[in-house]
Amino acid sequence: CSTGAAGVSVSLNGTPVGEIGEHGELKLPNARGSCRVGIQGVPSCLLPGSTNEYLAHFHCSKRMDLELACLVWVYSWHPEADEDEDQDEVNQDAMVFVCTNVEQIPDEARAVVGRLSCPQAEEPEIMLEGQSLGPVLLRRSRLFAHGSCLVSQISLDIVAPPGYVYEARWPSPLQQRHQELQGCELQRLMHCPAVLGDLKPVQPVNVQEEGQDRQDLGDLAEDVDDTDQNL
Repeated sequence: CSTGAAGVSVSLNGTPVGEIGEHGELKLPNARGSCRVGIQGVPSCLLPGSTNEYLAHFHCSKRMDLELACLVWVYSWHPEADEDEDQDEVNQDAMVFVCTNVEQIPDEARAVVGRLSCPQAEEPEIMLEGQSLGPVLLRRSRLFAHGSCLVSQISLDIVAPPGYVYEARWPSPLQQRHQELQGCELQRLMHCPAVLGDLKPVQPVNVQEEGQDRQDLGDLAEDVDDTDQNL
């Protein structure tokens, strides 16, 4: 999203040489000929070729450019009940996550249906079809070349599955954290997914009790009619 990946560690031929600065640059000392350049602290899924190590040739040029992809995955996670817990007493709430590290997605994750919005991206609205967890690629629109962090703008409008209602967390955890800390939310999501909303179970209506209540009201009405007639 055009923000430098500050703090990312770099190695040259297996030897650590420093961290990338706030402007996304690092001078490599003694970089001559063919060298192995390693990138640590970034999921390989966000790097070109899905790898953390590159063979660079510093013969004519002393510069090496790598673009970090702004990829996000969206999924819901439903906690499983313990064997010792009563199924009727278990909290069945589910959570909707967004993450940037595919290795952090649990096996129980489920795809969601809905819409991902990011106002300053080339595609400000992306439909989630419920067929896969992602990834969704976000690119900054040229109209907002100097806008704020793309990931901090992400919001979700989820179509709840049967038996649930979706409640977005507000204010947005991503936006709120970015306002407090500034910097890059993409990098923060590399270390831990964020919850953007909850799927709340709809309380079922007990048909038998509702029918009994109607019967009681009917009996009460009949008693009132009898009382009026006696009077």
